[in-house]
Amino acid sequence: SDLTDPAAADEVKSLPGFNQTLNFRHFSGYLEGKKGSHVHYWFFESANSVLDDPVILWLNGGPGCSSLIGALTEIGPFRLGVDGRIRHNCFSWNLKANLFFLETPTSVGFSYSANDKSPIILNDDSTAQMNIEALRSFFVKFPALLHNKFYIAGESYAGVFVPTLAKLLVTKHFPLNFKGIMIGNGYLNHKKLQNSRLHFLHHHGLMSSSDWENLSAACCPSSLASKLRNCDFYAADSSSECSTIRNKFQNLPVDSYNIYDSSSDSSVNIFRQQRNWKNLLPSYQMVRPDDDQDDYEQDDNVENSEAEFEAREYLGDYLNQAPVRQALHVEASPNIWRSCQNFESSYKQQYSDMTEHIRFLLNSNIRIVIYNGDLDTVCDFLGAQWFINDLGVPSTSDYEPWYYGEFVVGGMARTYQQGLTFLTILGAGHMAPADKPEATLHMLSRFVLEQES
Repeated sequence: SDLTDPAAADEVKSLPGFNQTLNFRHFSGYLEGKKGSHVHYWFFESANSVLDDPVILWLNGGPGCSSLIGALTEIGPFRLGVDGRIRHNCFSWNLKANLFFLETPTSVGFSYSANDKSPIILNDDSTAQMNIEALRSFFVKFPALLHNKFYIAGESYAGVFVPTLAKLLVTKHFPLNFKGIMIGNGYLNHKKLQNSRLHFLHHHGLMSSSDWENLSAACCPSSLASKLRNCDFYAADSSSECSTIRNKFQNLPVDSYNIYDSSSDSSVNIFRQQRNWKNLLPSYQMVRPDDDQDDYEQDDNVENSEAEFEAREYLGDYLNQAPVRQALHVEASPNIWRSCQNFESSYKQQYSDMTEHIRFLLNSNIRIVIYNGDLDTVCDFLGAQWFINDLGVPSTSDYEPWYYGEFVVGGMARTYQQGLTFLTILGAGHMAPADKPEATLHMLSRFVLEQES
């Protein structure tokens, strides 16, 4: 066999709810970390060429959300429907790459720690450390892939997970063929995202001109209209009038993750519960990093959003079935699988700005693609643009449409020196590959792997 014994033991031979023939193999089981941590992974071989195609690690955000969301509703070869049936995703990223998903940190999804005596510290750096340990364990199981090109991708709070892991990989010179990262609708800068959200709402018809003028005057009375880009609507010394107006727009009766999505039965609609829209803004959007505590106000109306994930737990309904757990070799997990783990206060968010990490990676010749579904208010494209602009990297192209297929507009794109690219996914929300699977597959080919799509 071309497999190590541990890899062969992890091969998934069949999956309940799916009876089609596959032209690739897939594996599920545990990777070992320090302190007795068992990190669940699900790996899909490339349907094209396993030994020639790159390896892509995908991470979802949260912090505390399972990357099986990405596997089963976004970029993996299987799409799980609300009816519990699995269908083939004809725009899976494993058409172009070997694709694997990690559920980290421990206690997320099926991952767990067997060592209760030594509690694992949960923060951004410890998660990066756990991920690199899992990655080393992965390449021990699959040594034939060690020299393939390697990329990390993720969305939302993976805007922290991906750069922190990437910096660690560069520092450790592992794996040797580490080429690039991609971040979708990423949490890259707390303050920019707070403020850009209000600009976004105004310019998408969700805030009246008079409210915008009143908000600007109350929060930044000395700013001219042309300087509003620098207005901090959340400054500690902002007036009570500023807070009153601003809080009107904290909770709107639209889907924060995709403002034009009015459906309530979308099979990828895990984050969304139309009946209770007030808590859709994730808790991390309002968390006060310790080093900037005075700069942020906690809005009393914003509750931890993890309760929202109970709204559509059809993923959990499927994954918690005993035959499914057996097929995925995760019977040892003590966890009931949930889309997102509610860490409450047990996870410490260390970074509210990823500028230094991104600069370090660019200076280390790591290719970076930052993309945004352009209908998301949670981690919006405008905040990402501001983040990139403030890096000060010279652009090498205009901001112009990119196309795929027969002249279909995929969104807007701009390239920069040092291998940096920014692009939007037209008509997509927070989970862009779920909303626009064909466009994001073309994006992967063209902008990340630099293939003809």
